[in-house]
Order: sequence, then C-alpha cells, then structure tokens
Amino acid sequence: MTYQTLLNLSHIAVAIGIIITALGGYGAFHFQKKIDQEKEKSTELRPIVDLCNRGISVDKINDSSATFNIPYCSGKNANAYNVKLRTAILLKDGDDLKILNDIDEGFPENIILTYETGKSISYILNGFNLKWIKDIYIYVRGSYSNEKETLTFQVSDIFKFSPVTKTWVRLVGEENKKVRKFIELHKMN
Repeated sequence: MTYQTLLNLSHIAVAIGIIITALGGYGAFHFQKKIDQEKEKSTELRPIVDLCNRGISVDKINDSSATFNIPYCSGKNANAYNVKLRTAILLKDGDDLKILNDIDEGFPENIILTYETGKSISYILNGFNLKWIKDIYIYVRGSYSNEKETLTFQVSDIFKFSPVTKTWVRLVGEENKKVRKFIELHKMN
C-alpha cells in the first residue's frame, strides 16, 4: 500500500466523519424539537374556573324576590377563555326536588376570566322565599377553553348553603349523587 492510498483513505475517513457529524447534529436538533412539542402539549396548563373569593350571595329584595350573584374567576396559573356558564336553582322539598328556575342566565360570548378580574352570573328570582336558603341548590354548568382554544373543559358545579360556615359550598357525597341524578333525569345537562 502506498502513501498516496493511505492519504486517500484518510480523506475518505474525514469526509465520512463530517457527514456522520452533520447527520448527528441535525438528528439532535430535529428530535429535540419533537420532544419540546410533546412537552408543550402535555404540560399545557388547564385553567381553573372557580368561585371568586367573595363567594355566592343571595339577598332578599322583598317577601317574594331575591337577587342571586354567582361570581367566577380563573386560577392563578392560567386564564380561562370563551367561558360559557349558565345556572339553575333547585329547591329540596322533603325527599323531592323542584326546579325554581331552569338553566337561565348566562355569560355573554367570548368572556375571558383571569385571577384578578372575573365575571358574575347575576339575576333576580321572583317567587323565592329567603327561608328556603338552606334547602336550595345552585347548579352551574357550561364550558371554557385554554388560551390557545385547543382544549375545551366542561363545568358542572352544584352548591348549597352551609349554615355552619354561612357560605356556599360544593355539594359532595350521596347528596351530590342524588341531585345529579335529578339533573340527568330532567335533562338539565
């Protein structure tokens, strides 16, 4: 083997090394980009739509009317977009439930909720006695989306007045199941 042949083989080895380095560099760039895209999809924050700090208020207007104010805001980590919420009031009458107002008042289109500023569902309910406060449920349903509007999340909350804390709390347990069954039977979803 001559020196010229060894030199040519060395040049070929260098060329192959450059090609392998280029392919390795491009592969690292391309697959890192794919990994970042997958992370972005999986870690996109789900906004939280929740009651604002001041909570639900139900105030007497007269003997047969009351105002309902149900404020909502978004969690600290992400804003909620295109929020559409509607509400209904149910009255517990012994073991039965009655609909005092069907899904009624709602947010207008394209509402954005943030942690700092929210929106409230407010209305007057006629034919309402404030003595019923301990026997009513406030049912809120609707939807909202993430910032990019690529994901839509459903809202289905039921609240009742807690005589202990004097605040509105989410319904849990068997009582929650019973009210949700009534809602499903009456096609209020």
